[in-house]
Amino acid sequence: MPKPRRCKPGRSSASSGFRSGEALRIAYGNQIALELDLLDTPAALDTATKALKTLEKTTDLRAVSWLAVQVSRADIAAGRLGEAERRLIAVRAALDPAVPEDRYSNAQLLLAQLALARGDAAEAARLAASAAERRPMPAATAAHFAKVRSAAALLHIRALLELRRPVEPKAALQAFAEWADASDQPDVIAHLRLAQALVSAREDSSEVAAGRFDAALDAGAKAAPASLAKVAVAYGTYLLDGHELGPATRVIGRVARWAEQDFDCALLQARLYHLLGQPEPWRRALAAARRLAGERAIPPALAAAPAPPPARGAGAPVSGPSPPR
Repeated sequence: MPKPRRCKPGRSSASSGFRSGEALRIAYGNQIALELDLLDTPAALDTATKALKTLEKTTDLRAVSWLAVQVSRADIAAGRLGEAERRLIAVRAALDPAVPEDRYSNAQLLLAQLALARGDAAEAARLAASAAERRPMPAATAAHFAKVRSAAALLHIRALLELRRPVEPKAALQAFAEWADASDQPDVIAHLRLAQALVSAREDSSEVAAGRFDAALDAGAKAAPASLAKVAVAYGTYLLDGHELGPATRVIGRVARWAEQDFDCALLQARLYHLLGQPEPWRRALAAARRLAGERAIPPALAAAPAPPPARGAGAPVSGPSPPR
């Protein structure tokens, strides 16, 4: 009869269980991050639901803070804003801001995103600046750390632009470019180019701003789908605001494939079809936006049936992208 195996010194079954639990949390967190990068909100939410079972098994939020942040990201993507905010505030309260800085900064960044979404640009600017300041300057090869820092810098600039401050956005952009312009990380470059386009849209002519947005779109095409969508949504919104429906159709078409999975893409597509006066594609896009909205509001004007396009004799209509099959 074989002898029972002995645990090696310092390697108890309890510690082995801890390690396996930690490995599972890391695997879940990585999977959520990947699914969100791919704009697959339903899959990320499904993974987050499974991951919550591991979070429920511990009361030490410090140990599970990274996974808790990833679950909160999935909640935000699905429109579960209140639940995400409650979890993030609890995680932040459990952490020492200095140890480890990146975990605290992750929570600050998402809370900044929530603040901007509810219209509190001043709080969003404060939180995003804190997220960037607390995150150590990433090494050239640290893709994840650089990406989160660049996302914080972009959000900070967006919040400052919402506040209509004349000098601070350009100063923040210069500080961002000083470390990010030489990066070889596609998401970092996409974030930087988008920040440059957003500042240009406020400061420069439409021709110059369009050139900046085109550069951002090119950079986004080399990055994760989530980064491309950030650019396309911002650029598409800029063009629709200027009633540039032809260029807007081209830009919004770049992210049409994700309109069934991502709220911002669906909402932007619904707005395009509404302005084009195309009722059937508008209804489909609006239905997708409503399904994905969660706690996010659909603009009332967008929920009203679109006006028909002008007759050909009154001006040539602009054709939109083919409706999704």
